[in-house]
Amino acid sequence: MRLEEAAKYAADLLHSLPKKSKVRVIGHVDADGIASASIVAISLARAGYRF
Repeated sequence: MRLEEAAKYAADLLHSLPKKSKVRVIGHVDADGIASASIVAISLARAGYRF
């Protein structure tokens, strides 16, 4: 699976969830893990999902 296909699959999966669903964000306790979890959390909040 290419990166573009994986991103589309993840976006479609997220959009299939009701907005009231809680989404679990799992990160790693190092610089890139914290940064990527923060990006995901901000994106989820902007899209109207709870985490």
